[in-house]
Amino acid sequence: MPQGFAAYAVWGFFLLSGFLMTYVLNTKYGFTVKGLSKYLYNRALRIYPMYWISFGLGILSIYTLSYFSIDFMVLNGEFGLPTSFENWVSNFFLLPSYCSPNPVPVANALRIEVGYYLLMPFFANRKFFAWIGVVLGISICFYWMFLANIGIVNSFFIRYATFWPCLVSFSLGALLFHYRDLLSFMSSPRISFIAWLLHGMVWFFVSSYPWSIGTYVSLSFTAWVIISCYKIEATALDSLLGDLSYPIYLLHTTIGAWLIFLFPTQRSLGFMIASFFLIQLFCYALIKLVDKPLKKIKM
Repeated sequence: MPQGFAAYAVWGFFLLSGFLMTYVLNTKYGFTVKGLSKYLYNRALRIYPMYWISFGLGILSIYTLSYFSIDFMVLNGEFGLPTSFENWVSNFFLLPSYCSPNPVPVANALRIEVGYYLLMPFFANRKFFAWIGVVLGISICFYWMFLANIGIVNSFFIRYATFWPCLVSFSLGALLFHYRDLLSFMSSPRISFIAWLLHGMVWFFVSSYPWSIGTYVSLSFTAWVIISCYKIEATALDSLLGDLSYPIYLLHTTIGAWLIFLFPTQRSLGFMIASFFLIQLFCYALIKLVDKPLKKIKM
């Protein structure tokens, strides 16, 4: 797995989410009590039903695969059942604190996302608050990097997968929206996308780069792509891929785990191809059966 792209994807998503939440708060919901209530209701409707389905499927898969002695954790070490009542509650409601293992092993990034839904109205409403978020986030990240450099702590996990360091990406996404017109001169969809890919390839030559400053540098390339592409009108294929992205994110480990017994070689090309098509079909069915009906009750 190309570690550069893996390292940049989650924070890139946080940056995009900060931009989009600021966009919809300013153009659709507004900042009245009624508008914010609609915003939170629609966010909960988007996140929780599909997550709880994935949560249940994860539990079922863990018990079934364990019965057949299949090592499902080989795909993700966080794939498992919570170990205490508090962890069950935290995982079920996506409370914004790190908690592992989880029947949805990618849920820790999602719980950060859910926590920032509550802060985004501040960043979206005032540039000042967004700037405060960026400054605080950078300060927190450099504090942990300093402790790492003097040998006190290995800080990458703290900087990457805990709540407050992610202030950088969400608040930067908000600033990107606030200054979108000023930055529009940079718009270049193809060149920005190629630059993002090339930056990800630095890992092939400097393996430590993504885990030091690479994650932060990548935000500038992600921001360039967003500024370049956000005005492009979505096609039907874009909309379908957008709908598929969330269930694929939630279930790719769970569905892939069911194919381990067919592909004893870990992460082989055959395993990737078979998992890819199975995941698309399964998640497309979920979109039709779950996501499409939920859209009808959005506010």
